[in-house]
Amino acid sequence: MLAFSAMPMMACKEKVTLPNASAAQSSQRATLCGNVKCPRVGDYEEIWNEPVVLIDGSVIQGSATQGGLQPDYEIDTNQLAVKAFLDVLKARVAKETEYWPRVDAAIAAVQQALPNGGYTFGPYRSVMKQFKDAGERIPLEAYLEVNGGVCRENAIFLNLALSAAGVPSYYAYFVAQMGPRIEDHAVVLIKDENAQDVYVVDSYNSAFNARRLSDLATEKGAQREHLTAPLKKASFFAGARLVRLNAYPRYWLPERKDPLNLQNDAFIDRMSTLESGGFDRN
Repeated sequence: MLAFSAMPMMACKEKVTLPNASAAQSSQRATLCGNVKCPRVGDYEEIWNEPVVLIDGSVIQGSATQGGLQPDYEIDTNQLAVKAFLDVLKARVAKETEYWPRVDAAIAAVQQALPNGGYTFGPYRSVMKQFKDAGERIPLEAYLEVNGGVCRENAIFLNLALSAAGVPSYYAYFVAQMGPRIEDHAVVLIKDENAQDVYVVDSYNSAFNARRLSDLATEKGAQREHLTAPLKKASFFAGARLVRLNAYPRYWLPERKDPLNLQNDAFIDRMSTLESGGFDRN
């Protein structure tokens, strides 16, 4: 367990240059990229504590820098397996004109690609250890090879899949609660077809899927009377909550995108300024 002192965490972002490898920069590299070689290209946006749109060249801090197993992620949709995954989805939704069926198709594609969830899945743990021990960022195709991933990988692939399906979306990392259990949880945020309400889309935990963020963020959490999106795979867990946006992980983005104007959303900003507590991170 990693304990964090309770303190207000503001939604922050900085313009940084990810350095080339050199002995003089080893300390800075450790801070920025978790003791692995940083990208060799110019200015990146360093972002935390807010939803982000993942694009090629992005780097996501893994839990290895916080005592866990997960190496930093690298986003590259040109990797053969990743490109094939997205191309199949694009073909599947090419003639679909309705909004929510395209969202459903993206969810189904991710669940088919990553059917083995949970930290106890041996191949999943092995591939993380392989890249962690080598001090390397992990490519997304590694998860497709083992057909496994937990909420983080599901949300990464879902963010990319929704983009391929023509649905603007954001990757977001929350402190979540189901009953007495509180832990980190990655989801994807979209808006409805009228670009009004913000909805949570989750291919890993159906208790959060299809629910409005504003409902999940209430003190009582999910309730039966709450409005839900017309998605196929949603379940009800009374009181399921997304408590606040997490100050972890850091994101390094070559370009900042905000297709749904969530950067100026007062509710999102409020969720990023709540206090941070202690929780498990594997």
